Amino acid sequence: MENKKVVLIVTTTTQLNFDRYNNEHFFIIGVERGCLDLIEKRIKLDLAISDFDQVLPEELVLIKDYALQFTKLSFDKDWLDGLVALKTARELFPQAPIKFVSKPTKRYDMNLSILDIMNQYDDVEIFNEHSLIKKIPAGTREINFNNFQEMTYLSFFSLKNNNHLILENLAYPYQGILDVFSTRCISNAFIAYQNPKISNSEPLVVIMSK
Repeated sequence: MENKKVVLIVTTTTQLNFDRYNNEHFFIIGVERGCLDLIEKRIKLDLAISDFDQVLPEELVLIKDYALQFTKLSFDKDWLDGLVALKTARELFPQAPIKFVSKPTKRYDMNLSILDIMNQYDDVEIFNEHSLIKKIPAGTREINFNNFQEMTYLSFFSLKNNNHLILENLAYPYQGILDVFSTRCISNAFIAYQNPKISNSEPLVVIMSK
């Protein structure tokens, strides 16, 4: 299959504008009602993949007609639809970064799947109108404040125990150990026009929110 620069996976309806992705540089995958969001916004749908248990029969017909490729998953499967879409994207484009559109649901168990995604994949960004989730490898880096001026809060979660972490140029500086499941470093905040500095000895999940 033709190599694409970026994969966009849309799993839900949002107020996001996808016009910048509607070109040959992006391979766009729709999951469940995310397909309908793409159709309504007149964005190309390269692949629709899901068990489609959240769409009406007439909506499923529309998705089949609109998508360039269509895959209906079994209701009885080991993986969530979004995870199957990620696995498919990585098989099609092994080197491509992936942008994954998702929103919190009323089910805590489904929301926890985000941490599994961050643990399995190194180059997946999860985002919606309000938040952005990224995984950063061990090392030292600086976040350019100018690139995230619409964001207010930052939270940090470790994917491994004994993560030596230093946070500077944030509302709440920190130097210490961050373990898996620890909430010690949630709800930090940007300082206007200062670039946060982060040093971590193990992979780290960063969640930015408005």
